[in-house]
Order: sequence, then C-alpha cells, then structure tokens
Amino acid sequence: VGVGLAVAGWFLQPAVERPAEASGTAAQPLPLADHERAVWMRTVTIAKTGQVVLGIGVLVTTAMSVLLLAQGIAGGWITAAVTLLLVILVSTSLTFRVRASAAGLRVRSAAGWPRGEIPAAEIASTRAVRIDPFAEFGGWGYRFGTDGRRGFVLRAGDALEVTRTDGRVFVVTVDDAATAASVLAAAGHR
Repeated sequence: VGVGLAVAGWFLQPAVERPAEASGTAAQPLPLADHERAVWMRTVTIAKTGQVVLGIGVLVTTAMSVLLLAQGIAGGWITAAVTLLLVILVSTSLTFRVRASAAGLRVRSAAGWPRGEIPAAEIASTRAVRIDPFAEFGGWGYRFGTDGRRGFVLRAGDALEVTRTDGRVFVVTVDDAATAASVLAAAGHR
C-alpha cells in the first residue's frame, strides 16, 4: 500500500521548472587590493514551516514514548530512543552559520555539527541561485539533489552555489548569497 501511494504521489505532483539554470552566471570576484581580505558571515535558520513540522514530529514521538512506557509496553524504550535521536538531530539542524573568506566556505550548525567546509583552493566557481527545497531537493536539511548537488537547504529563496574543482556542487540557502559568491570568487581567484 505504501509503495502504491508513493508511486501515485510521484505521478500526481505538479511539474516544477527549475529556474536555477537560467539564474545568474558565475560571480565576479570582489575587487580587493593585494593587502586586503574580505570576510562575509550570515546566520540562516530553517523556515518557520520546517520548525513547525519538526516540532510536531518531536511532540508526537515524545507522546508515543510516554504512553507506551506508562503502559509498560517494552517497545516504549525503542520509541524513547528514537525520540532522543530525533531531538538531537532536530536541535543541531535548526540554525547554521555561513562564512565566506579567503580560507573558503564554512557552514556550521549552532551546535558545531553538522558542518561543511570547502577550502578556497577547491573552488572552481560560485554563483547566487534561487532554490525550491521540495522541487529540487525533496525537503529541508542536509540534502542531495536529483542533479547531483548537495548542501544545506533550510528554506526557499536565495542560495550560494559553489562548484568545486572536481565538479561537485554544494549549495547553502542564505540571504545575500551574491555577496558571498563574490567573496568566494575572489578567494578562489587568488
């Protein structure tokens, strides 16, 4: 039944055009003198809808754990373990700090993990794009796109896209992505 519903859902979803191909060309390097350095930092938080969905998930699993443990059902311990794991994963994935500098790109959650780093020497190109989390990545969080891109997708909208020298593409949704792209382009250019 589950497989049948998944197949039906796949064919019933609306077709969404991915505008990222047409949006923006490679970022121009930020004009810096030889003795100047630039650092760009932002904090990005998961969309309010995502916070509500994750909160409901934690609430439901917590309630199930309490009910099962109160009734003395042995499966309650398994549900409690899943709830604890869910709380840890949700609490470490709500807010991220994004930093672009001469060292490269660093994306780190407020808790320090999960994180991602791309050294400046591995940056081939950068650009600012628009992201639709569900159409392109299937949701929020650390995601893998159907086109091979991966990254931290926390909301719809502006995103920084970094293409590495080996061809892999990393994205992170963040405000003022164009400035971050030009700072990283300058770092990669040097």
